[in-house]
Amino acid sequence: MKQKMSYKSITPSIGAEVSGLDCSTVDADNKIKLLELLVSKKVLVFRDQMISSLEFLDFMKIFGSPYAEDLKPQDGNPAEVGV
Repeated sequence: MKQKMSYKSITPSIGAEVSGLDCSTVDADNKIKLLELLVSKKVLVFRDQMISSLEFLDFMKIFGSPYAEDLKPQDGNPAEVGV
């Protein structure tokens, strides 16, 4: 089922609060919209998301390649997901 993503600006110049989106299952169209929104608003806020560390890692890949500089995996989480 296609998610109906929407957002509201936090300030006129920066930031957007995204709603109507489950960050654990983002479809291709919404991935493009999120990347475009990040470029234009610079900061995105997603409230009340219940996703696992691996789902979060997949979600981060929408915006680029996550990396872990000097981090070591903790509690079974990927190194890129600092907990």
